[in-house]
Amino acid sequence: MSCFESCSGLLNFFRTDVSPPAWEVILRRKDARGADLWCRELRAPSHLQEALREAAKNGDANAVSSKRKRLALNEAVKLKASSLVKSLIEADANPQLTDGEGETAVQCAERLKLGTTMMELLEHDSCKKQTKEFHQGLSLIQKISLFTKIHPSEYPRLAAAFSTRHCVPGEVIIQAGQSLSEMFLIADGVAQVSGDKVSELGKGSHFGENALLADGEDEICSEQIVAKTSVTLKVLTRSKFQALGLKSWHKRKAVRSVDSDPTWVNASLKQKTSQEMELIERALTANTKLGPLVKGLSHDDLQQIATNAWRMEVDEGQQVVQQGSIKADNFYIVSEGHLEVFKDGEKVLDLESESSFGELALLYRAPRAATVQALTRAKLFVVPRQDLRKLMQAPLKKKLEGFAILLQRVDILKHLTNEEKVKLANVLVEMTFYRGETIIQQGEEGDTFYILYDGQVSVVVDGQEVTHLEGNAVSSTANFFGERALLTDEPRAATIIATTPKVRVLALDREHFLSVVHPDELGGGMSPKAMVKYELRALKQIGLIGCGGFGTVTLQRCTLTDKIFALKTLSKGFIVQRGQQQSVLNEKNVLRMTQSPFIIRLAATFNEPQRLHFLLEPALGGDLFTVYQKNEFHGSVVHAQFYVACVVRAFQHLHQRHIIYRDMKPENLLLDSKGYCKVADFGLAKFVIGYAYTTCGTPEYFAPEMVLHMGHSTGVDWWSLGILAYELVVGDSPFAASEPMQVFRLIKQGIQAVVFPKSPPGAWAEFVQALCQEEPSERLPMRRGGVHNVEAHDFYSGFDWAALDSRTMIAPFVPVLKRQDSLANFDVGDVRRPPTIRYEDTGTGWDDDFEDRRGPKNF
Repeated sequence: MSCFESCSGLLNFFRTDVSPPAWEVILRRKDARGADLWCRELRAPSHLQEALREAAKNGDANAVSSKRKRLALNEAVKLKASSLVKSLIEADANPQLTDGEGETAVQCAERLKLGTTMMELLEHDSCKKQTKEFHQGLSLIQKISLFTKIHPSEYPRLAAAFSTRHCVPGEVIIQAGQSLSEMFLIADGVAQVSGDKVSELGKGSHFGENALLADGEDEICSEQIVAKTSVTLKVLTRSKFQALGLKSWHKRKAVRSVDSDPTWVNASLKQKTSQEMELIERALTANTKLGPLVKGLSHDDLQQIATNAWRMEVDEGQQVVQQGSIKADNFYIVSEGHLEVFKDGEKVLDLESESSFGELALLYRAPRAATVQALTRAKLFVVPRQDLRKLMQAPLKKKLEGFAILLQRVDILKHLTNEEKVKLANVLVEMTFYRGETIIQQGEEGDTFYILYDGQVSVVVDGQEVTHLEGNAVSSTANFFGERALLTDEPRAATIIATTPKVRVLALDREHFLSVVHPDELGGGMSPKAMVKYELRALKQIGLIGCGGFGTVTLQRCTLTDKIFALKTLSKGFIVQRGQQQSVLNEKNVLRMTQSPFIIRLAATFNEPQRLHFLLEPALGGDLFTVYQKNEFHGSVVHAQFYVACVVRAFQHLHQRHIIYRDMKPENLLLDSKGYCKVADFGLAKFVIGYAYTTCGTPEYFAPEMVLHMGHSTGVDWWSLGILAYELVVGDSPFAASEPMQVFRLIKQGIQAVVFPKSPPGAWAEFVQALCQEEPSERLPMRRGGVHNVEAHDFYSGFDWAALDSRTMIAPFVPVLKRQDSLANFDVGDVRRPPTIRYEDTGTGWDDDFEDRRGPKNF
């Protein structure tokens, strides 16, 4: 008898609307007793009971049971326990981990030929998990002393080189006497160090870093390190570190879709007759705007959408949607009744049986374009955006399964150039002092600099305590002392004594410091002389130079440096109202971690009670859209060639750092005083490992995979570059239309359906077509050869890329700037400013780390 037959009672339980407890809560609380009671009550099979109890005891969804080496997720999959599988995944269970039977949860589901629902549960967030792990690593490595000399623009490449490893409690991570060729960083959990003294290593601790610096010789570990709890490690091998090129340590409005969680709906509202199922399917395909986008779906796909749609009844006079509302997650089909559509207060349409509305909600979150109100009592069917999007992403998921097998065999996945290599100059050593021990003695000559990051010390001058310093690893606060010892032989000015049971410091001696880095190279790749601590009060406004969807940009003079900057100001209340907190933080991180002459650079960020500010490099030549309109450059291949080349270099820099830009258009390209083009406005840019699924950007620049919600990677940027090239030459985008749905239909038809003008002559049309291939992998820079394919294309015949890179090429147009602070190239007119919404701090702390006032003095 099979396990499914022997567990029919449990299976029936999981197939009802009754749900088991949320296991993420049980695991977080380590509620072993609650887990035990649940298992007994449900009479769960012994394998599942054992695995769940072990997971609850350790507070780890990936804990392996001690007897049979079972994983709770794998056992739940075998029982088709969908709600338990979902809850375990929410608790961070990993579908790719292998259990005692040598099988992952995904492989188990494939072997049992389980349905698409189970596979979606297991695989839908695979790329999101990879990206989440990447962000976690990105955050952790910035706090490691070994990497503090890397310019922030190299952090994304470094973070991506780390792999993730999970250890169960009691597992030996490193044996005493073991040789190391890897560096370990604890991302989660606690490890125990055994030696002369037993100590613990928590989140953010690291060891083995010297193995990265050894020239072919492994570091020998003197102590054993064991997982005290379940431990998640970030591991960087020497070979991957060396492959990064960091071994030598010697001297138009954009639109956005943010999927909300599916609304819980009673199962009775989803029950339908066969006639109602057919009505929903007909309405989906008959909708003039939506039909062309869903015609590629199978009958089974449409049936699945119809099955998940739910019934909604509305009374006479009731509004279903309201014009301008940003709550736009659903598409509606009229089953019975009569509704009216009003736009700007005027009736524009009647809706009766089999009519439908709200189709834009299935693509991206745009404000409702009209108000729909019931003239009579009516019955509607509601189709949530998530259902359609899941089906459109399915083909990509299948493709990714094949890619995953290949990727497991590849060690080095990134294409690096010598230009991306940057000097590192920091050799910090972790040291521990105990209560009463003297770290520095007043009067003695010193040659070591210390960073205090855990514990408290007393600062004593001439026998009297003058102050105390504290560092806290949990809150990430730190103090430092002895910094002058790196440069001079002057005597120590004070005695530093440990006053807590344990004090941990990072130490850097002068000899090592001077052997690997020049003092002027400190400060994240910049000389201290080139850095400045900016003050918001030191800025004097010159004038307004632009407005965007979320903020204003003003030209400012800094009285500290007498330099000109652009200040982008955002309303915190408006950010929160639109749910864009993470987007704003992400924009800051992207700007901090890029350094290219073809990208607008960030000087500092400020956090006020009601507003956030980005202090940015100015580009006073104006935006490319306005420049082209004023000077009638459309049709000039020379101009298009130059500006597109600038964007190629910007995209090359971003993509090497796992950043997708996603908002290309002439309005987001600014000219500097030499006429060189710089990419600006990173509100939609995102760090991504693998694929992203958020629909965003400017519709005319959408790639086909963005329109179809199939998941997208860096290929969307290269498509948009082709659209940019076409617009600069022709004067309009190839898929221009009066409304988004028409644009999307044209994009689906592809670039081959576009009739290119015969003038101007040249290879520009072939260049656009090579960039705008429907299949992302066939786009020119995505093929073997990468960006070199662009450089070698006939469109760039005779173009001097080296002169572009060195900025010695004369731009085809150099803006006229009568003064350094001229506003002449910015025409804001009566532009509408975004709203300012009062912000009430609810204590979430989302903006705590936004302010960063230290930055470059010059660009």
